[in-house]
Amino acid sequence: MSAIPGFETILVEVGILTEADLDQAREVAAHWDESLGNVLVRLGLISEDVLLEAKSLYHDIPRIHIDDVTIKEEFLKVLHPSIVRRYRVFPFGMVDEGEEVLLKLALFEPEQDLMYQAVERESGMKLQPYLLREQDLNQLVSTYYEGGSSMTDLGAGPSASFQMIKAMGIDEVSQLDVAGPERRRYNPQLLAAVRGSLQGLVDQLRHHPRPEEEEFSNLLEEYHRLLEVLLEKGVLVETEATALRRN
Repeated sequence: MSAIPGFETILVEVGILTEADLDQAREVAAHWDESLGNVLVRLGLISEDVLLEAKSLYHDIPRIHIDDVTIKEEFLKVLHPSIVRRYRVFPFGMVDEGEEVLLKLALFEPEQDLMYQAVERESGMKLQPYLLREQDLNQLVSTYYEGGSSMTDLGAGPSASFQMIKAMGIDEVSQLDVAGPERRRYNPQLLAAVRGSLQGLVDQLRHHPRPEEEEFSNLLEEYHRLLEVLLEKGVLVETEATALRRN
C-alpha cells in the first residue's frame, strides 16, 4: 500500500528528493515509529529549514521565529500542561475576529488531527497554527511547562545531541543494551539523541576547513566507529547506516 502523499511530494517535485530517498526514509520512519520529516533531516537528506518550508507550503501554515512568540501568563494558562507536553505545541496569543477568538499556536508537526481536536476542546477556541523549528518549540515547552527538563533538551537537535554523546564517551555508548528486550527502559529521547549525534558529526565533517589534516581524519574515524557501534546495538537499522555512510 502506498503512503498517503504529504509535504514530501513538494520536495520530490522540485528535485530535492528522489523517490528512492523517500522509500529509504519511510522504511526508517516505520521501523522507529518516527515522523518522516525528522527522519529526512536526521539522514541528512534535507535541512530542517527545507522541511519547514515544505510543510508551510503544503499545509498553508506560516512559519515564525522564536522571537515572534509572545510569552504571557494568560496565554500559558489556556491549555493544560499535559496537552502541551503530549502534542508539543505552545499557545502564544489570541486574535479577536469579532464573532470568534482564535488561539495562536506554535507547532512543528501539523499532521495531528487529534491534537487539533484536543486543543480546540480544551481552549474553546479555533486554532491559528504557526510552524516553529522543533528545537525552539522544545525549548519553549521545556521552559514553561516542564521546568526546564534536561531530557527534553536532549532531543533538541544534532548539535545538542553531539555534545551529549561527546560527554558520555563512545565507550559508554557501546555499553547500552538498547536493542535487547529491555529496550523500553531507555528514554526514547535519549535514543533519539544518540542517533542524532551522528548528524552532528556529519555537520562537523562537512564544514571542516582543512579536510587533509589529521583532525579531519580523526573525526571521520570517530564517525565510522560510532556508526558501527550504534548499528551493532540496534540504535540504527541498516537502511539508516547506509544513508549515513554516504554522507
